[in-house]
Amino acid sequence: MTTSYITVQQFCQFYDCETILVRELIDHGICQVRQDREILLIPEPEIPRLERALRLHLDLGVNAPGIDIILNLLDRLQSQQNSIEDFPIQPIEDHPNGEH
Repeated sequence: MTTSYITVQQFCQFYDCETILVRELIDHGICQVRQDREILLIPEPEIPRLERALRLHLDLGVNAPGIDIILNLLDRLQSQQNSIEDFPIQPIEDHPNGEH
């Protein structure tokens, strides 16, 4: 499977944000990147996470450490939700004496 990449510069241009902000988010480990010489490349699957981080910062004024905490908690909640959805549901059978 081939992964597509965009540069940090392309991301910043598209979202009209400062490169220094995105680099701070990357340096804080909020998204994984690949470096090719001097160019930072963002893998396509990381873009939604970086978009969420950018919105948290721009809309709510959350700093990089706060964004990291929020996104990690959201990831854990999503993981738990997926576990619950994967859990097999078995119907409750009526007991002969009327108890459940």
